Amino acid sequence: MKNSASALSQRFAISWQRLSLRWKFTLALALAALFPAVIITEALIQVSYRSFEHHLDQQLRSSLRDLQWEIDNLAYESRIQALLIASGIYARHVGQSLVSVLNPAAIQAILAEVDRTERPMNLMLVADARGRVLAQQTMVLAKTGEALLDLTPETHSPYRLSRHQANSIANLPMFQLARDRQQLISGLVLLNREQLQELGLAQQAKITLRPQPIANLPPNQQPAPTGTYPIADGNIGLLAFAAKPLYENNQFQGLILTGILLNNMPDLVDSTTAWSTVDTVATIFAQDLRIATNVPYTDGRTRALGTRVAREVATQVLDQGKMFVGTTDIVGSAYATIYSPLQDFRKQLKVPHPPPIGIAFVGKSQAWIHTIANQKRLVSFAITLGALLLASVWAYLTANAIVKPIQSLVTSTRRVQAGDLATLVQVHSLDEVGKLANSFNAMMRQLRISFEELAQKNRCLEQIRDELIEANEQFEAVLNAVPGTIAWINAEGIYKGVNRKLAETLNLPPEAFIGRPLGFLSADCELAAFMQEFLESPDQFASRVISVQRNGQTRFYLVALQKYMKGTHTVAVGIDISDRMRAEEALRIAEENYRSIFENALEGIFQASTENRFIRVNAAMAKIFGFDSPEAMVETVTSIRDQIYVEPSTRDEILNHFATGETTGHFEFKAYRRDRQIIWIELDMRAVLDTDGKISYYEGLVQDITERKQREQAMQQQIEELRVEIDHEKRRQQVAEITETEYFQQLRREANDLRQRRHSKR
Repeated sequence: MKNSASALSQRFAISWQRLSLRWKFTLALALAALFPAVIITEALIQVSYRSFEHHLDQQLRSSLRDLQWEIDNLAYESRIQALLIASGIYARHVGQSLVSVLNPAAIQAILAEVDRTERPMNLMLVADARGRVLAQQTMVLAKTGEALLDLTPETHSPYRLSRHQANSIANLPMFQLARDRQQLISGLVLLNREQLQELGLAQQAKITLRPQPIANLPPNQQPAPTGTYPIADGNIGLLAFAAKPLYENNQFQGLILTGILLNNMPDLVDSTTAWSTVDTVATIFAQDLRIATNVPYTDGRTRALGTRVAREVATQVLDQGKMFVGTTDIVGSAYATIYSPLQDFRKQLKVPHPPPIGIAFVGKSQAWIHTIANQKRLVSFAITLGALLLASVWAYLTANAIVKPIQSLVTSTRRVQAGDLATLVQVHSLDEVGKLANSFNAMMRQLRISFEELAQKNRCLEQIRDELIEANEQFEAVLNAVPGTIAWINAEGIYKGVNRKLAETLNLPPEAFIGRPLGFLSADCELAAFMQEFLESPDQFASRVISVQRNGQTRFYLVALQKYMKGTHTVAVGIDISDRMRAEEALRIAEENYRSIFENALEGIFQASTENRFIRVNAAMAKIFGFDSPEAMVETVTSIRDQIYVEPSTRDEILNHFATGETTGHFEFKAYRRDRQIIWIELDMRAVLDTDGKISYYEGLVQDITERKQREQAMQQQIEELRVEIDHEKRRQQVAEITETEYFQQLRREANDLRQRRHSKR
């Protein structure tokens, strides 16, 4: 073994001695650059991977907040719908008793006329004081069966009107709590099979249980044993609802119930994940059962509806009420996950110990995460390899610059030895190279200097040429890597060149543009006209949004033009902004819809800052408080506490309510109109939180209940007057009974006798 190693070392030493000086320098410099480059690259890979993990965690948490906001928004939309129905009922109630309005025909007409929110309500019904359903309007999903399992992203779930009408909702917990607490309540509730059938939602809520691979999984990543959580073979449902009680003269007269069923709602999870920058998946669970998801099933084509969450997740989220963050198995695949409990509506009402009724989930496949990490590693090592290659080229050029003069002197010496006296005869220098250079004789010195100067100039020119070629290649690589389109045009409107993106966009090779005039493609006439107009103008820069037809579709490009070389040439850069234009249009339509609801609502709607001022109010709000316009109210009311509240301490109590962590509340108080007239106000308000969980502003609904309060006070006064009359009549009867007694008559006779004797004495 020792002899073999010695022989190998000797062979390497001989090979190194035979190697030229140029290659020795090149290898030494390349190896000197290799080790630091590899170490730095690995360090950068680790830093990049940690940054990627942190970004993924932040994105998953952001997506979970989006999903929870979507779920909360369903309850808020139900709340708005309940208030709209109540507004319609009270509008018909004016001038007549509320009981007379609460009849099936009138209620059905109100349900048919009430405005629809952006998402259709699955359930709108009105019940009387005993819970009997007077009228109902039920919307159920038009899709059924396999259609609900399709993985194609949903933008809107189609609904159809059902003819079903429930008999009674008296046993529903939201009916009982809304009646007992005398306030509008909303949130999530878990409905069982019987409740779903009674409400006509059983068909939509039905989730068919599907098998999932568990053979190679540890017990904590398998679903909990059957029966651990009450999923009733998929016959349960999560309902985002609002329940508003109806009162007249402090008497409970009925209840409005509206709601949206979360079961089989693919657009709810698809809309949440559509905005994620890491393409996450999302799920809503009823107990531990997936009822809405875009997680792929094992076949890769359908949604994993009807499968169940891992036992470790269910234990921590459903049993302990805590979030679960980590990696776990989902239908046979590993995912980076975040699970959060969905609370029963009774949690907001501070009912003792309501357990979580479901789970909200977002996650990302570990396979995707590993792929991204490997791609980053490959790119980093490719950069290292490229840097090493450049270092090797630089080492070779440096070694060549050092060795070449020595080789030249050696060659000259050999020529002298061969008898060529026209070249070098002797070489002398003060150092290793100089001594060889000084060996040239005086007759050849000037000629040698001339040749060296010429050679030096040639080397400089070659180096400049190489640098220009390299710079040109780098410039072309940068331009081809730009995601936008780039073109160069001369003053006559002739293409001088284009980048790869523009050529691929127009399905032509880059060479097809060179020498062609603007507008040679008829489909780009608008772009050609804009560029020709710019070339003929004195402007140095211009930009414009241009529409272009591509494959039967209209695409929008932001085109920027810049002249250079004293205005003789122009560079054009185009960026595809089609998606942004469509997004801006969709945002504009959404804002118009919201503005229409805000401005035309019958109830007062407002947004108020934490600095005690209104941000926005609608026309109904301004009318309630006696202002001519919403703008006048926002400008005039500089202190809500002092100008609106008759008792400012009421404002402090409301703000203290939200300071304790509550996000919604229902209040009644006395308020000032603009003319200082005192009115009674019913307020439903919620706190809007920022990403840090702090209150950003408040918004709410306001109703003028002065007339109702006046009726209540008048009724109370009548009761007091009647009580006084009853007491007076009782006293009169008691006096009459006393005067009719024998004892009283005896006293009266004795008094008369005394009067007569006194009169006779006189």
